[in-house]
Amino acid sequence: MRFTFKKEERLYGHAALDNVYNNGKHIQNDSIKIIYLEVPESNYPCRVVFSVPKRSFKRAIDRNLTKRRMREVYRNYKHILYNDLNEKQKSIHIYIIYLSKEITSFDELKDAMLKALKIVVNKLN
Repeated sequence: MRFTFKKEERLYGHAALDNVYNNGKHIQNDSIKIIYLEVPESNYPCRVVFSVPKRSFKRAIDRNLTKRRMREVYRNYKHILYNDLNEKQKSIHIYIIYLSKEITSFDELKDAMLKALKIVVNKLN
């Protein structure tokens, strides 16, 4: 598997985001909240969007740093999710929201994201 994060893997558009946010199942751990929704088959098994609330970080540079770190963790560890989804022939849309009020280190964010992704995999079973 190539460790890329293409545009086709990103979730965008108001209708798609609203659908996931309003109809999806919620999972929350330390500093990450994941909302996921199973969808009919698509080209990619998983489409993702990352969000950092302006309420938590007023400066855009802080929000962008956190989103960059979240995307990097996802890009490196998405195979955990993809292997399970390909095996079950499912597709999902995921909305990942950062909840902490502080900028965490890359390693702490990685641990939180991995824990949340593993919970999603377990819930899909």
